Amino acid sequence: MTMSKSHIRLLVLCCLAAVAIAGPAPAQDYQPQVGQALVFGDGAPALGALIVPSAANVRDEDIATAIDRANAALPEYAHIKHWTKVFPFTPANGQLTGNGRLRRDAIHGAYGELMTRCIETDGLYVS
Repeated sequence: MTMSKSHIRLLVLCCLAAVAIAGPAPAQDYQPQVGQALVFGDGAPALGALIVPSAANVRDEDIATAIDRANAALPEYAHIKHWTKVFPFTPANGQLTGNGRLRRDAIHGAYGELMTRCIETDGLYVS
């Protein structure tokens, strides 16, 4: 079975975060270090993610480990190869709807250049 890009994106989000658009992720896929995530990379050789840590004291190494665990549950073509940390997506900054859905266009508008640079670097990209 071939999965669409939107199905892959949702699968990755379910593995990275506690709650995605579809609802709670299975307990074994929950990555508590990741508060929010936006997966990107349509048409790119690999996927990237904008990661919002779940708390200020979450270390980069903890996020990398969480991504590795999520990747282990995914097919190779759905692995996150590139990532960077960003500020939280909120209704106040226009990047989240009132019911918790990501506003992808607003996020791409705010982080488009960062996403382009991130996708060129394996692992953590620090701007």
